[in-house]
Amino acid sequence: MYALYLAGEKRKEEERQELADWTEPVNMELAALRQEFLSLRVKGKLDAHLWYLFAVVLKQMRLAKQAVYAFEQSLSLFPYNWGAWLELAPLCESADVVMELDVKQEWLKALFLAHYYNEMDEAEAARQIYENVLDVVPHSAFVKGQLALALYNVRRFDEAQQLYDDIYTEDPHCLDGIDIYSNILYVKEDKVQLSLLANRCIKIDKFRLETCCVIGNYYSLRGQHDQAVVYFQRALKLNRNYLSAWTLMGHEFLEMKNASAAVEAYRRAVDINPKDFRAWYGLGQTYELLSLPLFTLYYYQRAAALRPKDVRMWCAIGQTYEELSKQDDAIRCYERARRCDDQDSLALAKLAYLYEKMAREALKDGRQQELGVFYSEQAAQYHLANLTRRDQETLTGPETVDALKFLAEHYYARQMLSHAEKYCHRLMDYAGRDKDFAKKMLRQIHKKDEE
Repeated sequence: MYALYLAGEKRKEEERQELADWTEPVNMELAALRQEFLSLRVKGKLDAHLWYLFAVVLKQMRLAKQAVYAFEQSLSLFPYNWGAWLELAPLCESADVVMELDVKQEWLKALFLAHYYNEMDEAEAARQIYENVLDVVPHSAFVKGQLALALYNVRRFDEAQQLYDDIYTEDPHCLDGIDIYSNILYVKEDKVQLSLLANRCIKIDKFRLETCCVIGNYYSLRGQHDQAVVYFQRALKLNRNYLSAWTLMGHEFLEMKNASAAVEAYRRAVDINPKDFRAWYGLGQTYELLSLPLFTLYYYQRAAALRPKDVRMWCAIGQTYEELSKQDDAIRCYERARRCDDQDSLALAKLAYLYEKMAREALKDGRQQELGVFYSEQAAQYHLANLTRRDQETLTGPETVDALKFLAEHYYARQMLSHAEKYCHRLMDYAGRDKDFAKKMLRQIHKKDEE
């Protein structure tokens, strides 16, 4: 039966070469295989490996509940098939399903639970399990790699990078997880290290899909998006279900403003794993590029449902609500983002700008002066909080300038001239129009003082 399944897969790959790039053929042997497996099940002749193959067939036929049952039967008979655990993960709707699995080897179930938590944005729970396992097997490269992945998922890039460095120092020829490591270098914009990593991967095994991913990231960081797409496509020729390649290729098409190709790539990623927030978020960005805010909102909401603690998701939804002129909904989203671990104060700046915009619009309307004053006070509060945070981190740039200008105008309008003067003096450190703005306002302040 396995030979029949492989024959169907072979024909499927041959058809794929003849069809359009995005067309996905099916294994025509699945229905016959399912009937054969059902017959063997009735006779009680299914062992662990046949149950596993039966589950794979059911999964490809999108019979999720039946596939979960078949995987569970396989793992209860032979729990050491890690491939079965990985196939099962996208089918589990909650951690309760994992806990209820009838598998005798509890340590394997714990590792799978940690993997599931990693997939479901519960990285802290995953980290605790992996650290407990590392106490027992401190030199396990696999467990270290999974712990690094958990840290990567919560954007603790320095700690994740250190773990990957330890793994590749102990085993210089290891390529497991090297694609995630390259993602970290990409986010840090470390072109030198990413170039060295790409060269090392080519020398070890240039036909590994992780190697293609690393090279794709390298070209992307250099701005050669067409070349990056070529390498992500090579990775997909090696494994059509390689989720990262579909998602990263979608990012590249987005950079190239090829919206239709980006949508198709992200949709393939969603088909492979509907719980991958990156693909949903990418779809939102694509429809934002196409200026279709209702579609944008839908996909950002799907991403936020999978990643409720991620500031970027709520800020993206808030920005979409702004485009739809739903300021109250936008404010609620930004406030929700602030309750997350907003290390970069993205939501703080968004709230400051939104309240500033609302204040200007209300003050222009003679019937909404009180509301305009309230919005202005709120904007000042958020601008001041953001400015304080930026001063503590010694950050400069447009956000700092905007905050200084608004606060100067705000306090001048409230007759709090000493406060306004303080922010104007800080603006004098900048050049061009910002400095001219400060000079003009200081003259107005001094004129009022003389009066």
